[in-house]
Amino acid sequence: MRGEYARDVTEPEGFAARTMSAANAGMFTTALDRQAEMDLVRELRTWCRGMLELRPGATALDIGCGTGAELMELARLVQPGGRAIGVDANRPMLDVAGERTSGIPGVTVVEGEASELTWLESGTVDAIVCERVIQHLTYDPVLAVREFARVLAPAGSVAITDTDWSSAKIVVRDDPATTDYLMALFEKLPRPRMANRLAGLELSNYCAAAGLDVVAHRTGRLGNLASALLPGATDGIRAMAMTHLPPAEVDEAGRTLSAALADGRLEVTVDLHAVIARHPARDE
Repeated sequence: MRGEYARDVTEPEGFAARTMSAANAGMFTTALDRQAEMDLVRELRTWCRGMLELRPGATALDIGCGTGAELMELARLVQPGGRAIGVDANRPMLDVAGERTSGIPGVTVVEGEASELTWLESGTVDAIVCERVIQHLTYDPVLAVREFARVLAPAGSVAITDTDWSSAKIVVRDDPATTDYLMALFEKLPRPRMANRLAGLELSNYCAAAGLDVVAHRTGRLGNLASALLPGATDGIRAMAMTHLPPAEVDEAGRTLSAALADGRLEVTVDLHAVIARHPARDE
């Protein structure tokens, strides 16, 4: 319902991971590549692309293009004659996307902020994709979605996918005691270190506050996240835990997680939400 989202709108302070190092970008790339092969991620991406109804000659924008995987798919749909523009605030990730999309017709990558697409004229973009980016923004997400609405063509569509980290669960199969131990530690930590950990639940409200109507919504449970996420995020998780837990407890938890991951019994699951939004229909 329009108008339910309430948050003070402030000036943007930047993307949470904007200062990502090249080394962290390498680990993040590995994690994103693994996640791209997960069934739910592929299903939601396919659904979003279908709902965008892209045609040759169209202009598509991928906000937070990461490795460029989805940018390549958008480029395929808008050729011949179209443009697929990838935007990312992290230079190391933008370099990855640039390398992987090099030579693909119509593809451009631009370093930029989701809330500051000032280099695009209003109403000139036919489709916008923004996947698992809003959770990281350190400013009000409505600022970004309002910018999406500004550049979106009158008949265009926005596809936004994001995570509800409040739904995250850790399970060690066939070991309820270890599961309870890890979940008890998990509850002591910020979950996870995201600026907007409820982003997935708030997507419809962000869109409404930005003047867009949500016309479709899908959700699913992302499973097997441990093998796709933890190998690329271990150092960051440990650094965060060290600020909240005694070192000995962090070491013990690390050994427990590593052992469960190594023998395939560790499961981390979380809910993903995706919405399609458009400008409100105008009366004839």
